[in-house]
Amino acid sequence: MTLSKKSPKPAAKSKAVHRPTIEGHNAAKDLLNLVEKPHLEAIEVDTTTPAAPLAPEAPSQPLDDSFDSRKQFFQMMSQQIAQPSASVDLGHEAEDHDELSHFAEEDEEQQQQPLSEPVNRSVGTYRKLAVRFIILAAILVVVVLYFTLVKMTVVIRPSKQTVSDSLIVDVYSSNQAANSDRSIQGSINRIEAEESGVYSATGEEIKGEEITGKVMLINKYGKDQPLVATTRLLSSDNKLFRLKSAVTVPAGGQVEAEIYADTVSAEMAIGPTKFTIPGLWSGLQDKIYAESTAAFTYNTNKEKFIEQADIDKAVQDLNDLLVKKVKERVGAKNGHDQVVYETSPATAQVELTDAKVGDKKSQFSIKVKNIVNVISFSSDDIAKIAQQKMTTTLGADKAAAEIERSNLKYELQEYKADSNTATLKVSFNSQVASNNSEFIDKSKLVNLNKSQIDNYLKGVKEIDGFEVYFFPSFIKRSPSLVDRVEVEIK
Repeated sequence: MTLSKKSPKPAAKSKAVHRPTIEGHNAAKDLLNLVEKPHLEAIEVDTTTPAAPLAPEAPSQPLDDSFDSRKQFFQMMSQQIAQPSASVDLGHEAEDHDELSHFAEEDEEQQQQPLSEPVNRSVGTYRKLAVRFIILAAILVVVVLYFTLVKMTVVIRPSKQTVSDSLIVDVYSSNQAANSDRSIQGSINRIEAEESGVYSATGEEIKGEEITGKVMLINKYGKDQPLVATTRLLSSDNKLFRLKSAVTVPAGGQVEAEIYADTVSAEMAIGPTKFTIPGLWSGLQDKIYAESTAAFTYNTNKEKFIEQADIDKAVQDLNDLLVKKVKERVGAKNGHDQVVYETSPATAQVELTDAKVGDKKSQFSIKVKNIVNVISFSSDDIAKIAQQKMTTTLGADKAAAEIERSNLKYELQEYKADSNTATLKVSFNSQVASNNSEFIDKSKLVNLNKSQIDNYLKGVKEIDGFEVYFFPSFIKRSPSLVDRVEVEIK
């Protein structure tokens, strides 16, 4: 029978899909070629009988434009392939028929779908790929910028140590030439002055000494007890004293008496204590005894005389007065900010007007005439030499702070009258700190947050203070690369 124009589509059977062989592909191509021929004829299919060779019918009239020849052909082939095969040798042919049926169904579905669906699917796929590429590129740019731009700078204030030192500087007049690299130009003037005064002699000659004191003699016996002068009194620490005069101690009473010591020294001036009387019978010593309520006194009879030390001290004191008088007289400092005044006791002319060394006198008058050397100079010149010495002594790894002029102390060591030069000893203090950042291990500062950075830097004893700066400023974590960490000394 002849198929109608609209035959119902047979239901697709559920079969395992096998990958088509080369022969199956060739068969499919042949069938497609047949379908594309315009003179395809209608075929009558018997669905109730087993598969049999197809007998061509008489040619029919060409199909009109509304007849779907391709659809009809694929429906016929699907029914033909669905019939069971009686021979085992036809297994491969069945697989080929399955593949052809699969291809036919896909081709039919593709023709039924609108043309815009695959186009939209391709555009969406490309759009997703483009978005993913842009995101990955942005992430890569951010990572590159992080490793190339992120930087951390640590500004260190090293701890300072006070170092004391001194140096010798020669000061010469403006009309002389410097004789060393530690010589500075200044001004040296010599001013003569005179001063006098009255001073006390400190020499002493002991003419006599004694121990004085009083004790209370106590009698707890039933009879009066007479005691003669020089009666011995023995203290609890075995120091021996005697009564100055004879006394009688009444029974049950007490009497006050003065004492003295056979051996006089300052150690005999003892405090209050109890005394026994060794001259009495031992049975009475606990009943008749003495007690003191005040410390004994050590007295000496001294005579004053003038010693050489008294003269020397007077000369030194008068020299200081001469310097003070010259300071008031000179006033101006010859254009310099520092002045040292010097006068030597060796050049002093000393005159004792009414006494000499060894005289037994408690006071003496003395007059001193001497020359005061006035050395004026600039503290800037001294500070430069001191700074240069500190730099040379410390080396390149440490730096000394600028020496303050107020910390300079001057002492005249020598004045040379023949060359009219003065030698000064200059004492000074300087604040010394490290000049490099080698004590900072930058590898321990990578990939840390601000708190961890602070904890590490606070543990370095060479650091007195520090400041941490991030770039960009919103970054609050140190870079992961050591090269992006910088340490500066402030």
